[in-house]
Amino acid sequence: MKQVAYILTVILFTACGQSNRNSAEKNVSTQLVTIVEEITDLSFDNTQCLQSLPKIIAEEITSLSFDDTLKIGNFLLIFEAAAPFKETDIFGDLEYRRRLTDTIGNWHERAIKIEAYLAKQFGEYFYTTDTTLVLRLADGSTLSFLKWDTNVGDGEAYNFAHYFEEIDYYLLRVQYWEGNSWMLVNRKNGFKTYTTLPYISNDNKRIIGINESLQSASSFNGIELYTVLADSLRREFSKWTDWGPVDVKWINENEFLLKRKFYYMMQEIFDYKRVRIEKKTCL
Repeated sequence: MKQVAYILTVILFTACGQSNRNSAEKNVSTQLVTIVEEITDLSFDNTQCLQSLPKIIAEEITSLSFDDTLKIGNFLLIFEAAAPFKETDIFGDLEYRRRLTDTIGNWHERAIKIEAYLAKQFGEYFYTTDTTLVLRLADGSTLSFLKWDTNVGDGEAYNFAHYFEEIDYYLLRVQYWEGNSWMLVNRKNGFKTYTTLPYISNDNKRIIGINESLQSASSFNGIELYTVLADSLRREFSKWTDWGPVDVKWINENEFLLKRKFYYMMQEIFDYKRVRIEKKTCL
């Protein structure tokens, strides 16, 4: 065990030193690659030590505190270490939705089950037929989506997922043959756009969208930023990442907490960051 601890210490300090010298982005996933390369050829007589190694690595990694940045177009995301935070429930009934669908393995069938449950809660805003999802707009008109539309790409299915009263948008879950995304629909005018799972800022002016698809790579894996306009949404950026964003909690109009996922030897590892959004201005 002393040998393992020594190797980990050398690797981690070396990586941190390189990050400081080069002023380059060094995130936890880069550290994982380095650690794996250094330790996979080691042999241990003590089976218990070998079995506990992933846990040791996880503890070392999650205790790291990197200040890093991510440049995306005209925006700069500045990351600082943060403490774990309670899971964000953007729906208000997340735990019930989980209990309702915990015996259903297929994600699309889960969406159908949730939609049926929401028909009572949000019945004034949507209804379904055998083939169609129908949204009611504020002016009395309707907007329809086929439950399975074969005319779009390789086929897309649409299910009602939520109504965000604070910004007056419907949220639809969009299912593909493989993978999924989301769609926000303006209740006032029917404006619609594909998004990732939306987390609305406290002042209702911005939306952080996230999606994690590290293992399957069947969907977008990364982070997005939207600005809420009077009659539409403007996508400020969309960035694929080598870590999986899994939760967001807004702090103020320019800062949010972020939970990120990594994988090491089939084991999930998480870290938490405080992220500040800065927009670069041209003089």
